[in-house]
Amino acid sequence: MQQQNFWLLSYDLDTDAMKGASVTPQTIYNHVRQPWLTEGFKKLQNSVYQLEDGDDAIRAIQTAFMAMEENDVRRYISSMILKGPTGEQHNLLEILDRRQAERLESEKFLRGMLARIAAHGGQGG
Repeated sequence: MQQQNFWLLSYDLDTDAMKGASVTPQTIYNHVRQPWLTEGFKKLQNSVYQLEDGDDAIRAIQTAFMAMEENDVRRYISSMILKGPTGEQHNLLEILDRRQAERLESEKFLRGMLARIAAHGGQGG
């Protein structure tokens, strides 16, 4: 397999999830693309973006990905794949969903611990 010198991001919108919602496909495209464009990705199509591989590429991808975590559009995306320069593919939605589940589990644990502390009159043990 010939090595490419760029990263390719592609995603699909979940039109079923948008039914009855007060969002348009263009609104979702705008929200999804902004962090990637900010980090240097070039738009090839509405849902396909490319970033030249280089010393700063991983940092740019991580920064854009973290911004996606803050974005409230995940529910309107049915797939999001990042293809690397050596052909490897990363399912970003699986990563987003896993990180969200881990955050929720951590928050649940913390709430339980705080409730136990409160139940003991604020004493730590």
